[in-house]
Amino acid sequence: AGDGRGGPSSNASVIIEQSGGTILRDVQVDVAGLRAFRVESDIHPPAVESDFTIDTAGTPRLEGEVTNKAGFVLQSAGLWMGDTIVELGDLAPGQTVSVSTLVGGGRATRAVQPAGGGGAPFPGYAPAFSSHPQIDKLVGGIDYWQDRQLNRRYRMLQAFLSSGEASILSPQSVTFFGWSDESVWPMEIVGAGSETLDTVGYFLELPLSLSTTQTSSVVPPALTTWQTLGVARPGETGPYDFYLTNDWIGFQYQPWDAFQLARVDELRLNIDANQNQEAIRVALWDWSSESWSVDESLEWGRNLIRQPGDLVGPNNAVRVRVENLAGVAISIRRIDVEFRGTAQ
Repeated sequence: AGDGRGGPSSNASVIIEQSGGTILRDVQVDVAGLRAFRVESDIHPPAVESDFTIDTAGTPRLEGEVTNKAGFVLQSAGLWMGDTIVELGDLAPGQTVSVSTLVGGGRATRAVQPAGGGGAPFPGYAPAFSSHPQIDKLVGGIDYWQDRQLNRRYRMLQAFLSSGEASILSPQSVTFFGWSDESVWPMEIVGAGSETLDTVGYFLELPLSLSTTQTSSVVPPALTTWQTLGVARPGETGPYDFYLTNDWIGFQYQPWDAFQLARVDELRLNIDANQNQEAIRVALWDWSSESWSVDESLEWGRNLIRQPGDLVGPNNAVRVRVENLAGVAISIRRIDVEFRGTAQ
């Protein structure tokens, strides 16, 4: 037994009994007031079977199927990989859905561990979604400010991402997500009528394998991870949608473990601006000399780097540094790398 405290307007204690179940007695609530209680426990996730592969020959495509083995409907289900989200709709018990979608247009995923060398690393964070279409797909609708059910999903999603819990999901996997109104813990108010509103979100990591039909492979940014190497000002820590002041910023990119190449023949470095293009200086890390090498030919847009040689390090790692020479802050849309070469 123990005491639980209510909100600021209620100081009455609550008697907690645990014997086969949990009972809260002597719960006092002010007129038109609320009291909240938080319960934590391990639960068994719904059974989901899947078989997914990615073929990196040409434009990579995610292929496979997923089956709902749970005894209830998984609502607004989908697949989440990096910032690519595939909507599956409501999955009835036993229902199987096939998936075939291109994955080459997405963004790189932040690596869990910071990179070493080339500058002071910054710690990893859970993925954040600033794009409304992405949030719409994750919560299953666009009206999540007015619709009560969608709003509960939205708030749970934001809490999940901001708390760091999402970091338990590998950035190199496919995550299945779905929602349910099936109660995880049965609850009731003894001796009085009540209405129960349950919203449960499930995020399950699915296995993913590599299938290549050719020796030549393309690894787009969506199948790579990025890490911040160092910046002149703390806070400028992402390669997408950020402002670069009169300083520089560096990132390390490499393919997911399953998609690392035996030999890298070409790199395609993307540097896109959100506004008028200002003056920049681009340098690449030379792993042989352990120094930055400035390449004056690299500029805004898509840059092709043939036979990169010593610019590719262990595990296909590539480091890029962009310096702002404009004298004013530059709004950058993206900095990332595509790898082309021979598969393992």
